[in-house]
Order: sequence, then C-alpha cells, then structure tokens
Amino acid sequence: MSAEFTDQVIRALSEQRRRSTLRVLQQHQEATISKIAKEIAAKEDDGPNSDVRSDAVHIDLYHCHIPILAEAGLVHYTEDQDVVAISEHGTNITAFLGRRTLFNHQFLRCVSPLFSPRC
Repeated sequence: MSAEFTDQVIRALSEQRRRSTLRVLQQHQEATISKIAKEIAAKEDDGPNSDVRSDAVHIDLYHCHIPILAEAGLVHYTEDQDVVAISEHGTNITAFLGRRTLFNHQFLRCVSPLFSPRC
C-alpha cells in the first residue's frame, strides 16, 4: 500500500458524510446518489426529511464526497447511470470502521481536523 493511497483513504474517511455514504453502500452494494442522499439526510435529521434537505445532500455528495471516495478507490461511480457502488477496498474499510473500538474513535477524532475544508 503506497503512502499516496493511504493519504487518499485517510482524507476520504475524515468526513462524516463520506463515512455515512460507505455505510449506506455497504448495506445496498450500489445505489443512486439520490437514494444515498435520502438515507443520509434522514439519519442526519433523525427522522423523515424534506426534499429540500435531500437535494442539498445530493448536491454535496455529487460535487464533493463521491469524487473523493472514488479517487481513494473506495467506490466506483458510473455517471451516465448515476450509480455508485462500493469497491472491495470500501467494503473492507467499512467493515473495519464498523467495529466500535477505541482505535477507531481516536483515529477519526485525530484525522478529521486535518482536513478542515469540506472537500
């Protein structure tokens, strides 16, 4: 594993919405950005969400988060079909993050401030 790949993965995991995207894809294997956005918006709002909120999350995913996840090799995005699929690396990392360990908590707390810009 190269240092560049490691940096890309750490950057990808530093933002909650990208981790949420991976969790949604872990459940469905692939989904449209709209479906992912609706699930994330509902989770962030802790209940039913409005179309406006889902649209805002969709825009954020499309322009910011999906490209970063794809660049890190964690997802595959087929733009002409608007389908995002989790990669093998994404599946492995999501399984690792799913383990509630002290390391994961400390790791994410440490790396999140390193990437202060949303994208």
